[in-house]
Amino acid sequence: MAVKTEAGKKRPLKEKDIYAFRTEMLRALSDETRQAIILLLGKEGPLFVNEIAEQFSLSRPTISHHLSVLRAAHIVKATRKGKEIYYSLNVLYMRRALQSVMLLIDSIETIGAAKAERPALQI
Repeated sequence: MAVKTEAGKKRPLKEKDIYAFRTEMLRALSDETRQAIILLLGKEGPLFVNEIAEQFSLSRPTISHHLSVLRAAHIVKATRKGKEIYYSLNVLYMRRALQSVMLLIDSIETIGAAKAERPALQI
């Protein structure tokens, strides 16, 4: 897997990138409106920004902001069709990201179990 640099070139994925993408994804998922947008796209499939905005009591610019956060976290994909942008879920990326988080949790549990099994130090 590779990431793009500021110059637009690809470089190999490093460990710090993995933590950054987890943080970005988790931050994007922490907002209730963004969660509702994800559920809406999951239920309805790809939608234009106006179709998404119609489902909320928020302005279109506010919805666009939430969508840009979700795009930056790679949770949604955007496709231009004429003057409008069509949004859809990036399910494959979400699945991989959540699997990565699960691996992190598993490693924490493994470390915790190993520490619990060690005998206490005698002083």
